[in-house]
Amino acid sequence: MIKQEEDFIKRMKLYENKFIFITEQSKVILKETDSQLEQQMNFPNPVYDAMVYKDLLITSIRNMPIAIYQKEDGEWKQQMRLHDIKPNSEMFLAPLEMKRLTESNNLIGCGKGFLHEYDLQKFQVINFKCINNYDYISCLDCCEQNENYGIAKNILLLGQFNKVIKIVDTQQDKQIGEARVHIGGITHLKFDKVDSLFFYSCARFDDYIYQWDLRNTSTFLQYFERKNQSNQRMNFDINRKRELLVGNDDGTAYVYKSDLKKAEYQISNSCVHSSIIQDDGQCYVSYGQRKFNEEETFLTGIQNFTINS
Repeated sequence: MIKQEEDFIKRMKLYENKFIFITEQSKVILKETDSQLEQQMNFPNPVYDAMVYKDLLITSIRNMPIAIYQKEDGEWKQQMRLHDIKPNSEMFLAPLEMKRLTESNNLIGCGKGFLHEYDLQKFQVINFKCINNYDYISCLDCCEQNENYGIAKNILLLGQFNKVIKIVDTQQDKQIGEARVHIGGITHLKFDKVDSLFFYSCARFDDYIYQWDLRNTSTFLQYFERKNQSNQRMNFDINRKRELLVGNDDGTAYVYKSDLKKAEYQISNSCVHSSIIQDDGQCYVSYGQRKFNEEETFLTGIQNFTINS
């Protein structure tokens, strides 16, 4: 799938066999991994995030209720809305990022001045008081069931645009630590898939991805280089073999193996911002950028390749 510069894919996600592409012009595109067919949904406001939860599609749209869709007769149809309204106002709180909590199967979402848990069975919004109104939470992550899951199962990683990573215990509803090293706002956080005591982080205008130990975040364990002088949200991915896939702002992608050896792949002439690497070495990247000019046309699309795992 390749599109011209009037619109571009700004975010790509994969849930089992379902791709979600979020575009600059407020569209959500859904595609099965084994099919060429696409389904497109248009929204009046920018799309912050979208995810698949069981048989539901959940979308977060700026200043709108969280919309929940279910597939009927091959089409996604809206079933319900979750109204998360900012106190003392008529504005809706739309999460910049959403994740599924492993323990409760509820959703967790973050944004400007809020960290909320969403119970889709009871249609309740649970507010965590450990987040202040002035905290701008840009991204989050919670761990999967793996080694040391029992230690980290109630821990959330919260990235902020003020360059700080907060570590929060949801059971106690309090901050228990923080990490500081990035020179830009945090854009992506990810727990290690093998051992939940470790996690990784990246930021805007920052050429490094850092690995951390949850038990001591006064300094990082190691770093991985990349090229990122972009204000766009750029992520990375790491599989259970600890192979790390990283996109760069010059149109290339790196794969770091567990022995830290690096392989480079030429993808496009525009920013490679979203990365997915599976345990079998199958890789997917999406690319595109906002910075357009008359002298050069930047393409947007996705590309897949396989590494030797």
